[in-house]
Amino acid sequence: MSADSDYEFAQTAAESDDPVEYFANFLVQIGVEDSASVLAQLATELSNEEILMLASDPSIYMGLSQLNDDYMEEQNDLAQTLAEDFEDEFAF
Repeated sequence: MSADSDYEFAQTAAESDDPVEYFANFLVQIGVEDSASVLAQLATELSNEEILMLASDPSIYMGLSQLNDDYMEEQNDLAQTLAEDFEDEFAF
């Protein structure tokens, strides 16, 4: 996601009729396979009101998007390094 699309996504989330559901969908979009489990874990530590505030906060979406972008960049760098090592190993 680009910075502009992160901001737009975050703003949409803040204005959503059901921010918690939107947050769960966002987690899936950034690669969290079991968003229901994440929400359940949050519920053990936060009140429903706090979860709603979290799910309505654009900075949360932007921060999670940045974490996802950083993670994906590291994964791509690792994949590229492994591909180069494989190529070097089996070069004729």
